[in-house]
Amino acid sequence: MSPQVAPKSDKTFSFDTIAVLLAVMESHSVKLGSKHYQMMSALDGKRGYNSFQHEFREVKKRAAELAAQLKAGEEFVPVDKTRGHSAEFTALPGQTSKKRSK
Repeated sequence: MSPQVAPKSDKTFSFDTIAVLLAVMESHSVKLGSKHYQMMSALDGKRGYNSFQHEFREVKKRAAELAAQLKAGEEFVPVDKTRGHSAEFTALPGQTSKKRSK
């Protein structure tokens, strides 16, 4: 009997977002491995687990870089979603956050 599959979503995530998730997993001693690729293959239904393993090589490399940056104490400043800039954004002289009227 095949497992019941949840409805698929068309959501996608960036390369760096997935790399952050892998970095967090590895920081908790969870390594992405063969059983995970097999699970991805089973849920995907089209691609073999080797395909996923190959595709994740670069993501895992980026995850290791991010983990090293975090370990070195680097801080990542989130975007201020109301302005579309990092939270430390400061306006140049004469700039305002209000849109100009025509």
